[in-house]
Amino acid sequence: MRSIGAAALAGAARLAGQTVGGSNRSLVSIELLGGEDSNNLLVPLDAANYSVYATGRGALALARSALRPIESGRHQAAFGFPAEMPEIASLYQRNALAIVANVGDLPFPMSKAQYLANPSAVPADVFEHSGNSKRTYSTGAALSPSWAGAVLQQSHDEFNQRLFRFSTGLTSAAASGGWFQGTRLDDPDVLQVMKSVNVQTEFPDSGLGPLMLQAVKLAVAGPMLGIGNQIITISMGGWDTHVDELNRISRLHVDLSQALGAFYEAAQELRVWNNVTVFTSTEFNRRLAPNDSGGSDHGWGGHRLVLGGSVKGGEVYGRFPSLALGGADDVSGQGTWLPAIASQQMASTLAGWWGLDPGTRASVFPGWSGTDLGLFSASAAAA
Repeated sequence: MRSIGAAALAGAARLAGQTVGGSNRSLVSIELLGGEDSNNLLVPLDAANYSVYATGRGALALARSALRPIESGRHQAAFGFPAEMPEIASLYQRNALAIVANVGDLPFPMSKAQYLANPSAVPADVFEHSGNSKRTYSTGAALSPSWAGAVLQQSHDEFNQRLFRFSTGLTSAAASGGWFQGTRLDDPDVLQVMKSVNVQTEFPDSGLGPLMLQAVKLAVAGPMLGIGNQIITISMGGWDTHVDELNRISRLHVDLSQALGAFYEAAQELRVWNNVTVFTSTEFNRRLAPNDSGGSDHGWGGHRLVLGGSVKGGEVYGRFPSLALGGADDVSGQGTWLPAIASQQMASTLAGWWGLDPGTRASVFPGWSGTDLGLFSASAAAA
């Protein structure tokens, strides 16, 4: 066991802003707490499918003229991001960001008919805010993706002891952090190294902005600290939109879009863009049909954002659901989409880029490890 020491801190200060060498990689998970309604994150723009969307969404439908258009070669279709997300649209058009469509917790592949014949095959917590399949909660209400400990091949107790926690709510699970001798909450040595990282990019002074600034600094600081690959987790609340959804989600979209735009610029500035992948995660999508309170209720499959220097962006991965109420993908009659891609399948793909070997992926994600989504360039995945 060793601490960082003054010499290492001085070296870290000299390294700030320089190119990060080696294969140190950081996965940054943005946990959208409350259940993100991604039905208004990505909207089909062709006349026929937009009409189906608008009919099902009712009072929650976004005007077609207000959406920022993008193209998907895989789907041979046009989609739109909300008007208040210009940074997200720009990142997509720069091929820096991708969408993974219709992702959700799914124990095994199933059809709509199979689900309706035996809904108890799906754990009840799939449709709930909390549960073992969602996240790992640690000391001080810190959270990480449910699979993070297994990816690091650590027991729950080991994971909890080795987790770097910050009073802002950010956490970092580090692959080689077991040697670190010091407090795991706001450790002054870790904070000093992060402070030495000079960032010129301006971040929004919002709920998410300061956390994304802290995350990019930690991505730079990790190699300086010798803690190896990291899984950094950030929580963003407010997505439980049972009431007054349009006003509430618009503010959340602004915050998310601006913060991700700033992260991209800072990661380029600090030359860690190729060593980071950011992705969104949430408990569940919400139903397409509105409720009686100007909001939406718990659904299932929804869309996720993924961005990073290794991501083959500018594309929509997976199968976009039919948005017809009661249609081929709706298991409730109210717009609850049966996932086309399992959360674990997406996690396995992310963990593969991060550096998890195929054998460990097979044990951590049984049944899903061999179904890579093709999100990353071949050279990046093999590095």
